[in-house]
Amino acid sequence: MSGNRLDLLTEKFLEGKLDRDEEQELRELLLEVPQHHLSAYFKWIDQTKVETSDFINTQKTLSFSKRRFKTQVLRYAAAIAIICVAGYLTLTGLNQDRTDAITDFELDQAYSQSLQTVSAISGLLNEGMDDMYSEMDFSIPFKDFKQLNETTKEILNDEKDDN
Repeated sequence: MSGNRLDLLTEKFLEGKLDRDEEQELRELLLEVPQHHLSAYFKWIDQTKVETSDFINTQKTLSFSKRRFKTQVLRYAAAIAIICVAGYLTLTGLNQDRTDAITDFELDQAYSQSLQTVSAISGLLNEGMDDMYSEMDFSIPFKDFKQLNETTKEILNDEKDDN
């Protein structure tokens, strides 16, 4: 009967369907039949467990995990501190009075200089247009462009007169 049970348990083992109790039963049956091919396999497993357990120092493993936990906590604390400092510096930087802010006078001066520049460019364009198109008959888009330049010049001159 044990031979049939051994064959049944061997077949279940090879299919990967053994539970722990059946595995223990298979090991006990294999002790009775040392020439069975699984007997050598289980002896090798038991020998490997004994050899590797000698090399593993559980205290060393536990102390390593404690050190790792401490460094991980320190990393999180450092990240939180960096975020807090960056937030503080950002908020205080935004709330400071700006001494380098542009005054209204500087804005008006920059606006008038921009108008002068645009006026000079428009004048050069008009002079060039007059030179190019004098006594020539051009199509409507060119005339529209010339009219646009003249209108821009008039608006800029009116702005300049207002200042």
